[in-house]
Amino acid sequence: MIVDISARFIQFSSSGGDTLPTDEPQTAGTEIFLVGGPAELPPTWRLPPGQEDATEVTVPHLNKNEHFARTARTQAVAGGRELAVFAWSHSTAIAE
Repeated sequence: MIVDISARFIQFSSSGGDTLPTDEPQTAGTEIFLVGGPAELPPTWRLPPGQEDATEVTVPHLNKNEHFARTARTQAVAGGRELAVFAWSHSTAIAE
């Protein structure tokens, strides 16, 4: 299946720690493919520059954070590129 890319930055966590909160459209960074989670999330996002080795990503959605973990799989997208697949693992409430 080939999917068009909608580029965005997402929050990331490579060691369960710091996150960068933004979902502004971007053109820099590494594109990834998200599977599972809320149907409203686009299938592709961008990691912030320098975070190509992230093992987990956190996507803010409504009043929750949606968590995705890197898999060993890749997904073909438009242009013949292969993106790392991150599978949905769980949701947590956003702390206020």
